[in-house]
Amino acid sequence: KGLSLEQFAFRRAKCAELTALGDDQVLPEREFVEDLETAFVYGQDAVFSPSELQGLAQMVQKPIRMEGDTWFWQLPKPGAHYIVGADAAEGHLRGDNSAAIVLNDSKEQVAGYYGKCDPIAFGGFLDKLGRQYNNAYLVVEGYPGIGAVTAAILEQSFYPALHYDDDHDEPGFRMGDMSRNQVKKAILESMRLGLVRVRDERLLKELRALVWYTRQNRE
Repeated sequence: KGLSLEQFAFRRAKCAELTALGDDQVLPEREFVEDLETAFVYGQDAVFSPSELQGLAQMVQKPIRMEGDTWFWQLPKPGAHYIVGADAAEGHLRGDNSAAIVLNDSKEQVAGYYGKCDPIAFGGFLDKLGRQYNNAYLVVEGYPGIGAVTAAILEQSFYPALHYDDDHDEPGFRMGDMSRNQVKKAILESMRLGLVRVRDERLLKELRALVWYTRQNRE
C-alpha cells in the first residue's frame, strides 16, 4: 500500500529539516528511505547517498585502453602534471584489491588500477605507472597498514616524487583512526563539488561500500 498525501508531506518536511542541519552523516536519504533497494544500498554508516552515487555513475566512461587491470582514459601528455593515489592490499585471491587512481591537473581521472597485487609487486607497478605519467606526485597509504611495504619499495627505487608524512618523516600517507573520517569527508566534499571526476566503474563500486569509521565497524 502506498503512502498517503499526509505521509508524503511529513517525509518531505523531515527531509528539509535534516538537509538544513548540514551534517554529512545525517542525511534524509539515510533517515527516510523511499524503497527497499535504497535501504540496502545506503546503510546507516554509508558515506554517499543513493542520489550522490547516481550522480557519480553518470561520470563513468569506458576506457580508451585496457592493459589487464590497468585502465586508461587519457594517455600522458608531455609537460602535464599528474597525481597518483594508491591503496595497497596483501594480494590474496579472496582478499581485498590493491587500487590506484591517476588524476590530471583538472582532477579528472586519466588512469586506474584495481586488482590482486602483493605489496612488493605493487610498489614496482606504481613506480612504473608514476614515471609513465611524467613522474606524477605519488601518495600511497602507508603506516600502519600493508602499504608501508609498498611505500618502502618506492623509496628504495628512488621514486622522484614520493609523498612523505611530515610528522614522521616516512614515505606514504599515515592513516590512523582519527584521520579515516577526515579523509572520507574530504572525498565526499570533493565529489559533491565536482572537484574530482571519476571515470572508473570499479572505483564507483568501492565508493558504494564506503562507510564512516566508528568503533562498531572498524575496518
